[in-house]
Amino acid sequence: MTPHNPRTVFAAVVAFTERLTKDGRILATPDDFHVSAGTHGYPLPIMWTPPNHGGKPVPTLRVGLIEEAYIVDRRLITFGHIDRTERGNEVTALLGSGTWFLEIDIDSGDMKYDLDPLSASLGEAVPVGPVIFHGWKLRAAWVGTQPCWDLPPVQIQEITR
Repeated sequence: MTPHNPRTVFAAVVAFTERLTKDGRILATPDDFHVSAGTHGYPLPIMWTPPNHGGKPVPTLRVGLIEEAYIVDRRLITFGHIDRTERGNEVTALLGSGTWFLEIDIDSGDMKYDLDPLSASLGEAVPVGPVIFHGWKLRAAWVGTQPCWDLPPVQIQEITR
């Protein structure tokens, strides 16, 4: 049997709902387990800014696609593929090493937060506590090293079916 149509596919936890991010945000768990996608639906781009090459900046580029995303047990799990290009192969190695992650970008929907009652009575309302995003939609993912949550490694594999 000769391999045909090889693809590099992944399954990745890219966020958690109802869990505080490192910078004080929370994604509310949607009513449906299928995650809504930005304005154009799926697939969604995976973007990467490669390191400078010989001192020259390399532009940000698309290296893959998210084909589906679901909320399972308050985990936002994405499924997709990485492009089989030179840059896509670099990203596959970075994600496969377990030191790089997919970091999500969302359309924020409506935000809710509490105001400090003392500051509000003085005429300057200051938010306190977490900012909670309701009605958000997944827009994209970025390949990076500093996700907002402590994420497990991306499960990535080449298939030849």
